[in-house]
Amino acid sequence: MIDDEKIKSIYTKQELRNGIVELSPEFKGSLIDAVEDFLEEKGVKIENPEKTDSDNPAIIYGSDYDLLASALQEVITSWLPPTPSRSEAEQMVKDLPSELIDAAYAYRKGEYLKEEAERRAEEMGYDYFFDEDDYEELAREFVSRQDGAFNEGAVWEALFEERYRLKGYNDYEE
Repeated sequence: MIDDEKIKSIYTKQELRNGIVELSPEFKGSLIDAVEDFLEEKGVKIENPEKTDSDNPAIIYGSDYDLLASALQEVITSWLPPTPSRSEAEQMVKDLPSELIDAAYAYRKGEYLKEEAERRAEEMGYDYFFDEDDYEELAREFVSRQDGAFNEGAVWEALFEERYRLKGYNDYEE
């Protein structure tokens, strides 16, 4: 199982959406910190005219930091498999068992509906009262109430009001 949180911490959200592999500054910084820790343990000092603050304990600084970050970016991304083209990705999906595709679709739909529940709750002023478990349940309940011809806003509002009362709150006033 792939750990989504770990992936999100390595790559920035924009790069993941665009299929471009750019390591996040936080990830590169963590790698450079590990290198600095190693150098410090070995007593290595690197002279750098850019370092004007003598109280700064950083060993790798300024353009040296940028050069190392770029080198790490290049080495790590060169070892990653290439991002498939759209036609390659489509073919890969076509080769998957339909049950797996259906399960992935159902999972993503649930995630989108959970995000929609959070967004709508915030718009309607209910977000203060709900947690992650509430949003998951609200998303499931929303699906069960779909009949093809309804006002989505009214359904969400009714669900929020029911959940609000279920949690023991009285009338909600803005």
